[in-house]
Amino acid sequence: TLYSLVGLVVGLACVFIISAWAVQELRFDRFHKQADHIYMVTTDIKDNTGNVSRFPETPPPLAEALEDQIPQIESGFHFLYLYGGRSIGTESVQFKEAGIAATPAFLEVFNFKLQSGMASELDEPNSVFLSESLAEKIYPEGKALRKELIYRDSILLTVKGIFKDVPRNSSLQFDFLISYEMPPL
Repeated sequence: TLYSLVGLVVGLACVFIISAWAVQELRFDRFHKQADHIYMVTTDIKDNTGNVSRFPETPPPLAEALEDQIPQIESGFHFLYLYGGRSIGTESVQFKEAGIAATPAFLEVFNFKLQSGMASELDEPNSVFLSESLAEKIYPEGKALRKELIYRDSILLTVKGIFKDVPRNSSLQFDFLISYEMPPL
């Protein structure tokens, strides 16, 4: 009957949607070389209404403490999401982009591919690494490396590296990286 056919079609559609979602979830962050060995410690904050928000951030001393207490940890590092988009660009062009403040180990543990620059340069104060797309937006003529740009309307940063755009199946989405040592303002 018509109702049986409609039920079958709806059922198959549901199975397809659930299967597609499950496949996508299983592919998230799998591009990292040792994805099954990478763990992120998060912080849950409960507001006064009982709602819990989870943030991919922890107190800075935690990485060292975990490395000291758990010998199986090969490398720990800090990073901080720069929420809300931050202005970054030149005197003539500015963009609001998502960024992360991180230590060099961020680029060593995760496999966000560098096109130029060395991960260790992220430790230098006032250094910035740009995604390929952001570098092209800011410097359409190319050659972004070693150029200065303006962060948060007044802080001069030097482009120390360019990384390939973050894959869509990454749980971390960002367009630039600044040194963790620099106050993110």
